[in-house]
Amino acid sequence: MHPLAAIAALDDRCLIWLNSFVGRWPLFDRIVGFLLDSDELKFGVLVAIFYWLWFRYDPPDQPKRAILATTALGSLVAVLVTRALVVLLPFRDRPLVRPELHLHLPLAPDLSLRTWSAFPSDHAVLSFALATGFWMVSRPTGIVAYIHSALIICMPRMYYGLHHPSDLLGGALIGIVFVRLLTLEVVSRPVMVRVLYLEQRHRGVFYLCFFLLLQQMVVLFNNLRAVISLMMKVLRGVVG
Repeated sequence: MHPLAAIAALDDRCLIWLNSFVGRWPLFDRIVGFLLDSDELKFGVLVAIFYWLWFRYDPPDQPKRAILATTALGSLVAVLVTRALVVLLPFRDRPLVRPELHLHLPLAPDLSLRTWSAFPSDHAVLSFALATGFWMVSRPTGIVAYIHSALIICMPRMYYGLHHPSDLLGGALIGIVFVRLLTLEVVSRPVMVRVLYLEQRHRGVFYLCFFLLLQQMVVLFNNLRAVISLMMKVLRGVVG
């Protein structure tokens, strides 16, 4: 069997097994649905951890702040690359619009997602990218963040048929690799020097941008994407 076909078959078996629990405990279904839609309990928690690690030490631990700053930038780059991959890679239907799986969905399927490719998961990319940076600063905090990413952010998306397991695993791998590569000293040192210089010399501007970046992470850059989409429509209208 072709490796991709084997992965797809394993995905389907995992989804069907997980879906067998849907409807057994209605309260559990509602809790998972709440987690699916709660930005505050998903990325809000990870951003809160980011702030805690940033301001944890007095006086500030500059090497750890440098890792966190690079993690934030690396996470942004990873999400942008992921959006490019969604467009460039072969389209993959989401489980909830695949009738052959016969999934029992706790909620009516969001058919608007039919036009969105399932692979890779940008939720997994961002959450595991941040968790990797946390792990490099504090091992216990990183472990907590990895567990949070897997159970609170990724699992509900598979439970509700938004992603296959490989969509989430692929996204997690992209996030981890990007942050690890961008925090290598040969790559990160020039960035770290400039970021920490801005933090020390231009604190007002730095923390304004810092806050806006982390706030957009809470909503997975949805606001930014909406603004860019609107600008592109206006531009096409003017040019056309």
